[in-house]
Amino acid sequence: MQRSVPIFVEVESLPRSGVFKKLLREALSLGLRPLSLEELKELRKRYRGRKRVYLTEKDKDLEEFFTRAPLSVQYAVYLYVNNKLVEGRQ
Repeated sequence: MQRSVPIFVEVESLPRSGVFKKLLREALSLGLRPLSLEELKELRKRYRGRKRVYLTEKDKDLEEFFTRAPLSVQYAVYLYVNNKLVEGRQ
């Protein structure tokens, strides 16, 4: 199964799916604050594309996140992942 993660930053090349899964799990373990409606609107304006993440049987935790987490929580996680992508490129 595959899902996609929105990209909001300019990055020359995106890492592999496994790196994204690691970053998603890291973000989920932090218990991030859900984004407000205004923050969601601003973030969506910065949309640059998507990265496919391939899920296997071992990724039930991520599948649950993609299907059950509220959008405000999902986008807080996506924002964290995007910020980590920028940090990794500097």
